[in-house]
Parts: sequence; C-alpha cells; structure tokens
Amino acid sequence: SAQKICLKAEGDFYDVCDKLNPEDIKKAFADFQSSVNASVKKVDEAEGHDDFDAYRQGAVNLLNAYKKMLDLEFANYADLYCIPTKDFTEADEERQKELSAKINTSLDLLNKNFIAEQQRFADKWDFTLAQKTY
Repeated sequence: SAQKICLKAEGDFYDVCDKLNPEDIKKAFADFQSSVNASVKKVDEAEGHDDFDAYRQGAVNLLNAYKKMLDLEFANYADLYCIPTKDFTEADEERQKELSAKINTSLDLLNKNFIAEQQRFADKWDFTLAQKTY
C-alpha cells in the first residue's frame, strides 16, 4: 500500500506539473512529500519478521529513494515547471530532461526490484498478485 501511495502521488504531481500552474505545482509537491513521508513512517513502524525482511527491505529501499529524491530532484523538477513559459530556456529544458532521466532510472529500478520481491513473497506464501499499471 505504501508503494501504491507513492506511485499515485508521483503521478498526480506530474499531472499537475503539465498544467504549468505554479501554485498548483507547489501544492501537489507538498502533497507528494506528505504522501512519501507518511509511507516511509508506515514502513519504518512495521513490525520486523525474518520471513518478511527481504520484502520489507525492498519497500524501505524504494521509499527512502523517493524521500531522498524529493529534496533535490523532485524539488528542482517542480521549480522548473514553475518558470513562466516565456522565461523557460534551453538550459532549463536540458535540466528537466536530466532530472527526468535520473528520477526514472533510479525509481524504475527500485520499483522493479520491489515488484520482484513481491512476487517472491507471493510465491512463498501462495498469494496471487494482481497485475496493475500505474
């Protein structure tokens, strides 16, 4: 559930950025931060158990990456989308592409690792995972 919350908050953030409204972007970024922080807290407070440790650690790694990237990459991304169109430079566009690539590369790999751990967990405990796209 923590992963879903972060993915949804990230998607909502990007949707708002596309509309280029600085006030809405700031609010969406704050909501994104709040969602990630609540998710990190939820996972940190989860009771540890040897049988679930790898699964839990995959979630911790993913959520900590979100939290770390919020302070720099996502904050810079939000700032770039708050620049008025007439003032947006080629350098800004290049920076936006760099940030997108870094965010996508880092989080995609961690999400894939977490999904793989979910599958191992499901196989071990005979669960069926629903396939969803976000």
